[in-house]
Amino acid sequence: MSMMGMALFAFDFAPYWGSPDIASPASPAPGTTSVTVITPFASLWAPAPSEVGPFGSTAVPESYSTNATVTTLGFDDNAVPDTGNVWDNIVNNANQKLNPLFLPPGESGTMNLTFTVPSGAAGTTVTGEVPVETFNYNSLPQVSGLGDWSSDVLKILQYSYTLGS
Repeated sequence: MSMMGMALFAFDFAPYWGSPDIASPASPAPGTTSVTVITPFASLWAPAPSEVGPFGSTAVPESYSTNATVTTLGFDDNAVPDTGNVWDNIVNNANQKLNPLFLPPGESGTMNLTFTVPSGAAGTTVTGEVPVETFNYNSLPQVSGLGDWSSDVLKILQYSYTLGS
């Protein structure tokens, strides 16, 4: 994401739920500053510019322009949890059956993954990750009327295997 303005400024930006909050370096005045995020979460992202002081007198309104190119991680159709994937349903209309775990604090549960082995040459290494997340169903617009689309990533499970002959 990059931002351009006529004053000395910086910006921070974050996915819709606010974390991680990523800060840019200060720009030269006038100038452009930018930030690159590797493997961003699927979400709406929003920038918030702020002028960098010191300030002499009364602040003068400034205009800023922002542009971004984002490529998020896709959903891994080769590792499917038996709990379903609510985000795949929302984002891609995947229509998976959802069977979420409802766990009170201190409780544990089991989520099984079904791996579909892709075709490929023997010896090819396949890697991926499966985020384990909370999801507040009140964040869906049809439930709360707001639709804040929030979740918390509790753990990211990494996997790796090698294709055989």
